[in-house]
Amino acid sequence: MGTPHSRRTDDELELILDETGDWIVRDADGFITWPFGSLREALDCARERNVAGEWVDSLARLSTDRIVVFRDQLQRLADRIAWDTPW
Repeated sequence: MGTPHSRRTDDELELILDETGDWIVRDADGFITWPFGSLREALDCARERNVAGEWVDSLARLSTDRIVVFRDQLQRLADRIAWDTPW
C-alpha cells in the first residue's frame, strides 16, 4: 500500500503557487525531476517538458501534507496562470 497523498482544489493550489516547498515533477515512467522551490517553478518545468513532447504525469510536494497535482489539474492550473505557450 502506497503512502497517502492529498489533493487540493484549483483555488487552493493557486494560493500556494509561490509558497516555498520542495516539489518534484514525475513523468509517465515514474522518473522524477527535482527539486523545485515552489509549485510555480515545478509547473514551469512541467510546461516546458510538455511543450517538448514529454508526458508529465504529476507534481508532488515533499512535505507532511504530500500534495499531489495530477495531469488534469495541471492543465487547469496552466490555464489559470495564463502562460504564453499552450499546455
